[in-house]
Amino acid sequence: MLRLIALLTLILTGFAGCRTIPVDVSHAYTDKGYLNSGLRTLGQLYLLDTEEGSLKELAVLDLSNRVRGATFEEQFARNVRGVDIGAGGEAGIDAEVKASITRNSYIRLTNAFDETYANTFGDLSAEINRREAIGEDVGFTWFLDDAAQPGSTIRYLLVYSTIRADEAVIGYNNVTAVDGNLTVPVRGRAEMDVTVSGLSEESWKGKAVPVLVDYHVIQAFQDDGFYKFRIDRSFRDDDLTDILKGRRLPPAEEEDLVSRRR
Repeated sequence: MLRLIALLTLILTGFAGCRTIPVDVSHAYTDKGYLNSGLRTLGQLYLLDTEEGSLKELAVLDLSNRVRGATFEEQFARNVRGVDIGAGGEAGIDAEVKASITRNSYIRLTNAFDETYANTFGDLSAEINRREAIGEDVGFTWFLDDAAQPGSTIRYLLVYSTIRADEAVIGYNNVTAVDGNLTVPVRGRAEMDVTVSGLSEESWKGKAVPVLVDYHVIQAFQDDGFYKFRIDRSFRDDDLTDILKGRRLPPAEEEDLVSRRR
């Protein structure tokens, strides 16, 4: 049974009184992948419009070259980034809280193992050939003809790796909280309540649950009538977190993304 205990201790200076600080950790990214807030599974393929920031699921691919790693009794994912802090704090408080979470938070996984596609692009091409052989026009249904055009804003998002575990504990230092609620003493001031959202205990119960996932952002090309693929390296972790949360990139970041592709 997956038991999700959310813990975030926020030690803030210059903070008067007692109030609840909302912290949203959905789709946060770590050194071992993204928190699987969307409950995605290995092989899910999405159409990504980078101009609109929209995601549309196309298929769940059962690619043949799948590798399972060893099971670790205990494993840690660190550097939890991409969280959202609720409004209402003092000026500059968001940056301070996010920096504190990145330095001190972690996800502890019990009986964890990874599953990964080992030959993603070769298997993806084989899957397209298989579908076309049975009569599906993948160039149309998967928008491949549009995606392969020069300057296209269409990409593909593929869940190519997962880390599964029997238990996931999100922590900050050595203090724990149940159900995402925590009362934290602030040095020299009143206690502070923290509420963590972006996790659903009801949805995260079970054995070998995919707690963390990782994605390829894929760019399509055509060469002599064949589709070819490569990773779009212009995407950063925080770009993808915004898209997973259903947000368009801010204009400045969108312009930066375009400049990185040149």
